[in-house]
Amino acid sequence: MMDRRIPALALTGLLSLSLLAGCGDKAPAATTAPTESAAPVPTETLAPRPTESVLPAESAAPEETPSAGPEAAPSDIPASKPTEQPAAKPSSKPAATAKPSAKPSAAPSAQPTPKPSAAPAAATSADIWSAIEQKISLPGMEGLDAAALSAVYGIDAGDLTDYVCRMPQVNVSADEYFIARVKPGKMDTVKAALTARQADLEEQWSQYLPDQYELVKDYRLVSHGDYVIFAIGAQAGDAVQVFDSYTK
Repeated sequence: MMDRRIPALALTGLLSLSLLAGCGDKAPAATTAPTESAAPVPTETLAPRPTESVLPAESAAPEETPSAGPEAAPSDIPASKPTEQPAAKPSSKPAATAKPSAKPSAAPSAQPTPKPSAAPAAATSADIWSAIEQKISLPGMEGLDAAALSAVYGIDAGDLTDYVCRMPQVNVSADEYFIARVKPGKMDTVKAALTARQADLEEQWSQYLPDQYELVKDYRLVSHGDYVIFAIGAQAGDAVQVFDSYTK
């Protein structure tokens, strides 16, 4: 900048000296020649150069100061630190969920199961006989009370928990059915009395009706536990199947 100002000042000084020299001589020939060449020189060279050298010096200062501030701002440094620390700690502690699962599973499962299975097993003789009547067709039959049971079968009703005994109302049918729950230790006594009853019937029907005699010979005497059935009739086998379904 200083190198450009020195020639400009030198030119202005020379021009001013030539003008002064022309005015002092007052000769007409000297005034015409220097005025044509001297007038345009100072206006063309002096006017634009001071503005070009002064303005960039003033505008250069504010361009450098704002660019340095945002590049070195301290806000970039703390942005990376808070993101690294909180991510590692909470991921390790949720493994403590295995402890409460072991204790509550053992206690409630053992209590409510075993008791209700014992009650429905004890079917009575009347239950079994009712099921037999629903499955097979029987002639008109009548029951025997304790005295008739002792007289006809030779069985003491005191040896039985409960019983059903049915005989035909007419003497042309050999069908007989006896079902009982026998008290402990009395099963052999009851079965011996039933075998004796069959022998009496076989002797009776051997001389009367041959078809009924065949039914008496094909009798059923079956026991399961404390239950016993004595059956004579065309459907004695079906009656035993019902008996088995209740007593086995």
